[in-house]
Amino acid sequence: MSFVLYPYRSGMLVELRKPHPCGSRVWRILRVGADARLQCTGCGRQMTLGRRRLEQATRRILEEEADP
Repeated sequence: MSFVLYPYRSGMLVELRKPHPCGSRVWRILRVGADARLQCTGCGRQMTLGRRRLEQATRRILEEEADP
């Protein structure tokens, strides 16, 4: 199924459902494709999530990337 809930782009800030061990729920999207590279805004740790898993884990989009 190719249903897309959120239009993810690099630079966006997203809030995930579960908090990171550092306590932050906010992540910055670094790269998007079949999977997404995220960076925690609290401690700077990076992780990779599959697109489907990211859509399930996203609570809301906090900040859109500014259009150039």
